[in-house]
Amino acid sequence: MPQRAWRQRHGHLHELHQLNLANDHIRMLPFEEKLAHHFSRLNTQWLQRYFQLELADMEMLNNPESYFISKGGLIFFAAINN
Repeated sequence: MPQRAWRQRHGHLHELHQLNLANDHIRMLPFEEKLAHHFSRLNTQWLQRYFQLELADMEMLNNPESYFISKGGLIFFAAINN
């Protein structure tokens, strides 16, 4: 894929580089059931913005322990200044 097309398709990744986190405290949090709604919400927003959300996606995102964690997957969250 030519670089220009890649930038148009993945420009959102550049937004991450523009964050100024020099004075921020970032903690990595392991998955907990009380955070499951954040996992679903964040991934749903991302899929809707850049792809097409399908019923199978919703099933997986609403059941992360069954589809990911029980199969050896890991889910982490980043908390900034919290």
